[in-house]
Amino acid sequence: MKRALFFFVIFLSSQALAQSSPWLEWVAANSPYGFDITPDGTIWINVDEVGQEDDFAVHAEQLLNARTESERQPEFWVRGYHKKNRDVDYRETKTRYRLDCAKERIQVLLWVAYDSEGRMIERQGGGAMSYVIPGTYGAEYHRLFCIMQD
Repeated sequence: MKRALFFFVIFLSSQALAQSSPWLEWVAANSPYGFDITPDGTIWINVDEVGQEDDFAVHAEQLLNARTESERQPEFWVRGYHKKNRDVDYRETKTRYRLDCAKERIQVLLWVAYDSEGRMIERQGGGAMSYVIPGTYGAEYHRLFCIMQD
């Protein structure tokens, strides 16, 4: 089943790339580490080289919206794959963030963890705004959503 799903996702990705559109061209141009299309059709832009212990990607449509609308407090989803990280019980996470671009602050609104079968195993509500720390994923999110404008 997983193998069939893998090939289906590859097929969808190739079909999406075969169709030229401004949206897909924008995604490709803004994905230096590539992108994924999940079975539900969501496009995720990888924020680092794929294959590390933890792989993170931002929701492509939310990134485009933040850039084109020049949002100063964007909210967005980050998907994490943790298949190679044996130090954690979960295999996938989805985190909803809010950035305050002007004050260089970030807030986790919601964090959800899933097991290898896709079942939710943990959920945590939001925390307080905190400063973006240089050299972290938060700093990369700030760069992508607040600094890099088209």
